[in-house]
Amino acid sequence: IHAFEDLMSSINDATIEKEPYLKYAFRDLGTYLLNKRHIEDATKVFKISNKIYPEDTRTLMYLAGIAFTVGENENGITTLKRALEIDANLESQINSLGYMLLNAKKYDEAIIVFKFNVKSFPRSANCYDSLGEAYLIKGDKENAKIYYKKALEINPNFSSAISALKELEQEY
Repeated sequence: IHAFEDLMSSINDATIEKEPYLKYAFRDLGTYLLNKRHIEDATKVFKISNKIYPEDTRTLMYLAGIAFTVGENENGITTLKRALEIDANLESQINSLGYMLLNAKKYDEAIIVFKFNVKSFPRSANCYDSLGEAYLIKGDKENAKIYYKKALEINPNFSSAISALKELEQEY
């Protein structure tokens, strides 16, 4: 990261204007650092990138993911809101973030993200279905049923909600 800081000190507005693909280098470096579990360094990289490219929603999604991963849930929500102000079509990216957190066994954080998605996209059966799945994985079958049913209210043919409800009702 020290080499990165040296590099950053040499970057000015003229460099940024001449190098429109520089943001991808930031993303690559940030992702590399995340994969190596260097969360603090990755956060620095993404924050610098966000300062230079404040409209880049992918960088904001990385920052939100880091915030939720380290338990800074309010910061994560604030970052997601900022991303939606820039691009109102981030339903699938936010959903992917929720699943990333589920896979990391960050169940409560995943549920927060899926709830945010439901609130942001209340007409999406997929958002409700994902929230139902998160509750089911966490072991909260009652809430899982509620959200699977809401998914089916929006889209009665939503196959994953139909399957999940059938399984849940067979258990009782």
